[in-house]
Amino acid sequence: MPLPDARPRELLTRRSITCNGYLRDDGLMDVEGHLVDARGYDTRNDWRGAVAKGDPVHEMWVRLTIDDQLVIRAATAATDASPYPRCREPLSKLERLVGLSVAGGFKKHVRSRIGGTEGCTHVLALIEAMSNVAVHALAGKRRGQDRDSMLSTYGTRDGSTHPLVNTCHSYAADSPIVAKMWPAHYRPSSKPDETG
Repeated sequence: MPLPDARPRELLTRRSITCNGYLRDDGLMDVEGHLVDARGYDTRNDWRGAVAKGDPVHEMWVRLTIDDQLVIRAATAATDASPYPRCREPLSKLERLVGLSVAGGFKKHVRSRIGGTEGCTHVLALIEAMSNVAVHALAGKRRGQDRDSMLSTYGTRDGSTHPLVNTCHSYAADSPIVAKMWPAHYRPSSKPDETG
């Protein structure tokens, strides 16, 4: 269902992020991301000059190669458009991500390695979006296996909790979805019935 009609308005900025997951012929997966920022008006700056309305102010590409444990094996990036020449300099630092797992605390670890003055906020935003696609790519690679096979990457040591339970409204421990999919992790609500 689309959003309700908006009041008359003018486009100021648009960010488009596209992420794709691919299975390579060597069994690894590539997750590629593309970020484009464009303005709804003409701009200019002292380094780049004029940027016409709708042309990319930022355009970045990132490729992460990951294995079946969601560990980054290779990382590369390219910048096609940026407001300043220096914006391309931190791209070589993406190699610092090699060896990181896309699971459990990934965003924090990425920021510690290529955040702040060591990186680019736009590339960070793109990588954060790509991390979710990496998990979906692994699920796609494991399609046809039982539902929980992919989740073993996120499993707890003692098996007491399921990695998806309580991560969103639909997967709340008291949800009928959890009751059906993972009955061992279902916990009936202790809240009073609000329908009465």
